[in-house]
Parts: sequence; C-alpha cells; structure tokens
Amino acid sequence: MMASNVSRFDSALEGLKAKLVSEDNFNQIVHYFFDHLGEDPEFIKLCKPAKAPLLKEILAVVATKVFGAGAEATGLKILKHPKQDFYHGTCAIQGRMSTVLFFSDIDMGVVAIHMSFATSEISFVRFTSMMLGADKIANFTPSGSKTLQ
Repeated sequence: MMASNVSRFDSALEGLKAKLVSEDNFNQIVHYFFDHLGEDPEFIKLCKPAKAPLLKEILAVVATKVFGAGAEATGLKILKHPKQDFYHGTCAIQGRMSTVLFFSDIDMGVVAIHMSFATSEISFVRFTSMMLGADKIANFTPSGSKTLQ
C-alpha cells in the first residue's frame, strides 16, 4: 500500500471521528464510513480481526435498551485498524444485522440496526462508554437514537 493511501485513510478516520462526535443525523456517520472507508478493499485489507470484549458488553447493553430485557447481541465480527483506535464490523442484535463503528480512544461509537429489510428501516444508536475499574463497564444510556424509514 502506498503512503498516500495511509494518509487518505487517516484523514478519513479523523473525519469520521469528528462526525461521530458532532453529527446529529446518525445516518450521515454510517454513510460517511462506507463512502470513505468501508467499501475500500485496501482499507478492509489493512484492518485485522480483533477481539473486543468491551464492545461486546456495550452491544449487549444497546440490545437491551433497544429491544428490552432478554435481547441479545450475537455473532460479533470486528476488524481493527492497526495504527488507530478504530474498530468496525457487524453483529446481530436481536437477530437483526447490525453495523458497528467504535473509536476506543474517545470511547464512542454508533450502531446501525437493520430493523426490516422489507421496509429498509434502520435504527441508529450512538453510545459512549466509561470504565469503572479494571473490568466493569458503567451502566450507561445511549446518547441518542433515531430511526429512518
């Protein structure tokens, strides 16, 4: 990979992080990711499979907040950029395909939950996390969610 691609990806990741922090239309955050990074084979090749236990816990909380008690987030498949604190991937939240974006350096991310492929309805949840110790996550409320039809 050429150095210019690395710079292009770094710039796109900074743009994505800025949108994640400030954009109120969560759809724009996810679209920005796919327009600038997620559909670029070189970016995907650069990222490596990762374990993300904190992200798994966060998604379990998101599932419960969106669908109620007993809801689950399963099948988490995550890639991590090797030089950035950025994770992206997929999972199923209550059986619905979901896209996950997360910056661990700012403890903030967004989830796009495909509520219905028949109607193209997607629910978005932007979240933040806070560690309360070596192995405890704060009980948090997602910072907002919006549904598009």
